[in-house]
Amino acid sequence: MNIKIGNIQNVVLQRTGNKNKGDGVTFANEEISLGDTASFLQQMIEESFDFKIIQHFTYISSVELNPLYTFVTKIFNDTTSLVKQANNIAAYLYDQSIHPNIQSGEFYVVYLESCQINNKETSAIAMFKTETKESYLTVSLVNEHLTIHRATGISNDSIDKGCIIFNVEKEDGFRLAVIDKKSNRDAHYWTDNFLHSVAINNSYYQTNQFIDTCKAYAKSEVKKGNLQSELDMASFLIKGKELLLSTPQTDVNSFAACVFEEAEAQSSFLSFYKAQTEKMGLNSNEVITIDVASVDKLSPPSRRKLKLGHSFEVIVKDNNTTIEQGYDPEVGMNFCKLYYS
Repeated sequence: MNIKIGNIQNVVLQRTGNKNKGDGVTFANEEISLGDTASFLQQMIEESFDFKIIQHFTYISSVELNPLYTFVTKIFNDTTSLVKQANNIAAYLYDQSIHPNIQSGEFYVVYLESCQINNKETSAIAMFKTETKESYLTVSLVNEHLTIHRATGISNDSIDKGCIIFNVEKEDGFRLAVIDKKSNRDAHYWTDNFLHSVAINNSYYQTNQFIDTCKAYAKSEVKKGNLQSELDMASFLIKGKELLLSTPQTDVNSFAACVFEEAEAQSSFLSFYKAQTEKMGLNSNEVITIDVASVDKLSPPSRRKLKLGHSFEVIVKDNNTTIEQGYDPEVGMNFCKLYYS
């Protein structure tokens, strides 16, 4: 999806905290005037959002019951309601902010015009929260003497939680790009409890979810701690990458049959894949349309360290290296063959 962020027209600034800690909400009475900070805020938005994974609003029975969807729709329908709806959004965010790791921070609601999606012009609403502050030094000249002072503030990399909602595909929950830093520390409250958004199931999303699951499987097998597992998983990742590059579509059963020779290994991978996809609420049997640009992520590390018992470590710099492992019954020990030219 080809996306271009437009120009900032209106900004409402509030502050929200952790409801269980009683931090409270600082609501806005009016829009703020940006002055010479407009270009910085514009750059902050443009550099923070990634449009590879696009999401949309959902809700249990109907997207129209999603509170955020309702507030955003009212802003798109009447921009003069921005302050009122921004306060509603801040209050709703505060109600969801109950996890102990959620911190207080400034909450921005920004209305943008002249955005473009696939060469069609539309408006958008960006909302984001800045929790992380950075320290920096200010230098000033006082009575012909330079002095320095320590200050704290935000940088253009300070958006911890954010989303930008484009005014397209309203019936399907609009189209969103989402930032959710520190999600492992606060139980994904931003995406799951506040936005109620899920990814659009396109080729980029399908391929990356599939690759992440393959890498998680390889990691779980390597943790078994034997050399053969590590060699097998490196081979699995190499074969998997070659397969994904050679076909526009695949499914997990065909993939497993191509990359694993033994039925036991195929079954192990399929069981792991099914369990992982069920956790994410995905269909484990769907056909995966390959996003070729993402396939490189399946490559094994270019430099690996193999541990041979307690006495040896081998650094492998080429994933195509031939290594064999065996057991010598006469000596009663494992052995390893390294082939080189």
